[in-house]
Amino acid sequence: MRAAIDLVRNLICKPVLLGSERIIHEKAKELNLDLTDIKIIGYDSSGDNKLIKDELDYFAELLYEKMCRHGIS
Repeated sequence: MRAAIDLVRNLICKPVLLGSERIIHEKAKELNLDLTDIKIIGYDSSGDNKLIKDELDYFAELLYEKMCRHGIS
């Protein structure tokens, strides 16, 4: 999370945090971090939220394609 905040502050990129929104916010509060400009895609393990699943699938595919270009599969 600290790295994501640094990336935003230095205008390097716009990171996305994937995971339980509740846990991410709890951890940020515990570490006294401001995630205002960080996109969070909350993941509900029950799979009930199709929009979240679609976003996760999109980012997983994007990461896979980028890694393959560097010989990692």
